[in-house]
Amino acid sequence: MLVKKGIYLIFLFFGFGFNLQAQEIKTIKVKDNLYFVGDRTFSCFYITEKEVIVIDPLDSLRATSTLSAIRKVTKKPITKVFYSHNHWDHISGGQVFNKEGVDFISHIEAKNNITPNPKVITPTKTWKGNKKTYNLGKGQDLELFYFGSNHGSGMTVFRFAEHNAIFIIDLVVPDRVLYAYLPDASPRNWVKSLRKIQ
Repeated sequence: MLVKKGIYLIFLFFGFGFNLQAQEIKTIKVKDNLYFVGDRTFSCFYITEKEVIVIDPLDSLRATSTLSAIRKVTKKPITKVFYSHNHWDHISGGQVFNKEGVDFISHIEAKNNITPNPKVITPTKTWKGNKKTYNLGKGQDLELFYFGSNHGSGMTVFRFAEHNAIFIIDLVVPDRVLYAYLPDASPRNWVKSLRKIQ
C-alpha cells in the first residue's frame, strides 16, 4: 500500500501461475472494516453499516477462505459480489457466495464478454458508463470507475470513499511488462488508464 497526496493506493499483483497450489492464505486488515484475503492473489471485503460486500471472489479455494474470514469478524449479511472484469481467474469462486443470496454485479462490458464456463455465475446486475456510485451507508460510498479497454473487458477500479482508498485489480503489475497475450487487452489504452487513475 502506498500513500500519495492523501490517497491510499491499494494495488493487487496477479502474476503468472495463478492455478498453482495456494500458498498460505492470510487475512489482512487494511482498515477497521476493509480486508484482503489471499496469498499472492487477493479478494477484498468491505463491512458497512448493514452489510458486507465482496470484490473479486477469485477461485473456489480463495472464495471459501474469504467467506470464512468474513464470518470471523461479522455476522452481517453478504449482499453483493462485484466482479472487476470478465476473466475467470477472478470470478469463478462466485459460486461460494451464491448460497448467501447475493447480487453479482459487473460492468455491462464484463458481463457481455464472459466466456461461458459452468464454474462462473453470470452477473445478475450490471452498470454502464464511466462511473457508478453505490451508497452502502453513511459516508460509505463505493465508487466504481471504468476507463475503457485496457486489461480485460469491463475492467473496474473501486474507490472506498470512507478511506479514500483505491482497489486496483490486474492493472498494476510491479516488475512485469504489460500482458501481451490476452486477447482482450489493449496495452496502449492500459497505459492511458493508469495515467487517469494516477
